[in-house]
Amino acid sequence: MREFLTEENFKTEMATAVLPYLFARRAEKTVSAPDGSALFTCHYAADGARGTVVLVHGFSENAEKYHEFIYYLLQEHLSVLIFDQRGHGRSARAAPVGVVHVSRFSDYVADLEAILAAYDGELVTPLYLFAHSMGGAVATLFLKKHRDVFKKAVLSAPMADLQYRGITRLACRAACRFCTLTGRAKRAVFISKKDYENEPFERSSALSRARFTYLRDQRRSDPLLSGGAPSYAWSAAALGVRGRILGRGVPEQLHLPVLLLSAEHEYLVNNAAQEALVARLPQGRLRRVAGSKHEILFTNDEILHPVLGEILDFLQ
Repeated sequence: MREFLTEENFKTEMATAVLPYLFARRAEKTVSAPDGSALFTCHYAADGARGTVVLVHGFSENAEKYHEFIYYLLQEHLSVLIFDQRGHGRSARAAPVGVVHVSRFSDYVADLEAILAAYDGELVTPLYLFAHSMGGAVATLFLKKHRDVFKKAVLSAPMADLQYRGITRLACRAACRFCTLTGRAKRAVFISKKDYENEPFERSSALSRARFTYLRDQRRSDPLLSGGAPSYAWSAAALGVRGRILGRGVPEQLHLPVLLLSAEHEYLVNNAAQEALVARLPQGRLRRVAGSKHEILFTNDEILHPVLGEILDFLQ
């Protein structure tokens, strides 16, 4: 029978049980991207591994965010490969800390390709894919190019499209592209001044105060793990992802089983785009997570534990 951490004892259990277990099985490696950028990666080796989960984190995140989830995967005898995407964490940055910048999402895809090539022959197969938010967009674009790498995929609140408040996507993208072309490509967009280190729990996308506090303490402990605002170039690229993901014939080409988790109270990505994506996948399954905000893995125990069970069952 599976046992999950509880909010009541979360901090103690993470410190005394989870982190020692993880770091005894962790190995780090720096991988070179095609353009020479350094990419920080971590591999966690499960005892008696029966496969490997490649985990692609979301916007303004890093490889350290997913300790709890990685622990559960290891308990299921699934090794884990996770990395800091460019512009995040300890991987190379083309903009100052506090700004997440990339010129095109194809760079993220090329980075994932380089990392898998660097680990070729080292990972226990089959390979599974787990991706959250922006990572879901990167993962879907990767699957579009490489259809036979992964056996199954889980997409958590994937960024098939962003939400727009009071402005159309075309107008928003035009503004970001104008700023990019006029020398502000690497500057933070003016509407995104979020203070991740001091964000109140009530305004966050999490529903578990214990898990939220753990993540906030991580961000405060190291400037490289802190959050960042999107650059104008990142925003322009992100606003163009919908057409690449939901283009004619694209979802229909992804034949692997996909479990898509969609948060009920979503304020960052577009649930309708997620539903359009999963409806066109040959083996897509939609799981609407009632009561959840965007950070599905950072919800309270009542919501999270059943979802974790479904994810782990799916990866059997």
